[in-house]
Amino acid sequence: MKEDDSRLMWFGALLAAAYLVFGTLEVLGGIGYDGERLGDLYVQGGIMDGLVLLVIGAVFAFGWKERDDPSVFPLMGISLGTIFLVIYLVLMGANLLSLLMFGSEHVDGWTIADGMRPGIYLGVISALGGVVWRKRLSLTMLSRAGA
Repeated sequence: MKEDDSRLMWFGALLAAAYLVFGTLEVLGGIGYDGERLGDLYVQGGIMDGLVLLVIGAVFAFGWKERDDPSVFPLMGISLGTIFLVIYLVLMGANLLSLLMFGSEHVDGWTIADGMRPGIYLGVISALGGVVWRKRLSLTMLSRAGA
């Protein structure tokens, strides 16, 4: 395994752990677990958000199991994390726009932290990984992972 592959695999392993942990916390928050620290991590407690994070974490984790080309799954995880980063940013903007258009009293105290969620900051880390390994992100490479 090349050094670049090794770094990519460790990056994928760290993100797999992070996505799986935050996905589990989101699901637990969605089913009613009210941890006092979850708010500090911007966990909003959405079951569907948690399931999305768990799927992305599983894609990253499968890279450790794959023997033919283990770098494909971290690259696919980077792509998924970045795609959902864009989706979450659009949702955050839509929520703010909705507050502004319909004149809610919540607009005055709104900060960017109100729209923050684990998918955003994990997605930023994924996008940074995409910048580092941008030469390896190709449709041909990703199609081997079943994309």
